[in-house]
Amino acid sequence: RACKAPKQKKERDELYRCLKDAALYYYRNLNKPEANIALEFIKKRKLSMSTVTNFAIGYSLGWSDIVYHLSKLGYSLETMQKAGIVELKTDPNNPDQKLDPKNIKNYYDCYAKRLVFPIINSLGNVVGFSARLLEDANFAKYKNTAQTSVFDKSKLVFNINQVKKLKGNNELNEIIIVEGQMDVISLYQSGVKNAVACMGTALTGLHAKELKKFCDKVVVCFDGDGAG
Repeated sequence: RACKAPKQKKERDELYRCLKDAALYYYRNLNKPEANIALEFIKKRKLSMSTVTNFAIGYSLGWSDIVYHLSKLGYSLETMQKAGIVELKTDPNNPDQKLDPKNIKNYYDCYAKRLVFPIINSLGNVVGFSARLLEDANFAKYKNTAQTSVFDKSKLVFNINQVKKLKGNNELNEIIIVEGQMDVISLYQSGVKNAVACMGTALTGLHAKELKKFCDKVVVCFDGDGAG
């Protein structure tokens, strides 16, 4: 076990680097003309560019850009897949069969054509993404990173990194739990910086344990519908 730990740490650190570079790439995409649809959405939601920068919100331009970009930076296809950024395509002639995993052309961006929100843990590492569809389609509006060795939605809390900063500055009296990332971001822009959102579909004991590290007082502010 002692020999295994350094290897696991090395692999984890590689995933963190890969995820950070992916987040940076998505963020920089907002400067490109093809990102107009993302900028329109940001404008419609009345988000300032400083808020966009603060949360490192980005955009995925297409189905394969990120694969080639990360490959040029030296990341293996296996690392990208383990990070939950790319997925292997299935054979169109045989839906149950995956295509050759060694061919870069056989991978696609999990967040293609979506507004991308990096999920950052309390240590400041990008561990995954939540991505929002901007056009009407037969897909779920939001897509989160699948379970990986660094992303576990039953534990992760969106904006916990900012809450940690408030705690460090002695500016944290309570934590407000809201339903989604956009709720957190809108509140932050309005000056309410102590809001978070749980990554899972429900508040778990592990979420509560994470929040307890920073504050004893928690206010739950969910929507007034069935899910809330």
